[in-house]
Amino acid sequence: MLLQHPSLTGITSLPNHHKRSLARVACLDQHIPVDLYLGDAIYRPGCEDGHPLDPSSKAEFDSVLALDCAYHFNTRWTFLRQVHDQLRPGGSVALADICLARETTWTRFILLPVMPRENLVSTDEYLAHMQRIGYTDVRLEDITPHVFPGFISFLGKQGVVFRIFGSVMRLLAICGARFVIVRGCK
Repeated sequence: MLLQHPSLTGITSLPNHHKRSLARVACLDQHIPVDLYLGDAIYRPGCEDGHPLDPSSKAEFDSVLALDCAYHFNTRWTFLRQVHDQLRPGGSVALADICLARETTWTRFILLPVMPRENLVSTDEYLAHMQRIGYTDVRLEDITPHVFPGFISFLGKQGVVFRIFGSVMRLLAICGARFVIVRGCK
């Protein structure tokens, strides 16, 4: 589906994902440019040349898709501001992400070691923050029942450490962690 766009840009901070993506792109019989960047999704002055969100690049995007943002972006809001600045008018951003249905001490305690504090927000705070950045038509869909049960089941079959992580995920869902799809337009 993504290869129907005139060009693609991908960012990952994980070297194995980057290597695998490069190999997959090399095997494709397609004629669109695909630019894959290894590094932090957030542009910071002094980072390597070629960062897709470098404001001096004047790059513009029609759409941006980001996955698992809460624990990968420090902070999610910095990323969303940078994306907003480089979206074409009418462009959109969509994120598959984790937030909280409600704030609980337990959820914050469990998530804090793996997620920047600024990313621990409720669904309402998430929507309000995107609107403050300047996104319009902001929508949030809670897909927790479609994600957590299968993910927890998968983790339970991967060994002791992953089973423990699956138990933590189950506890998070009980305490109010939500897996959501969030969308906004410029």
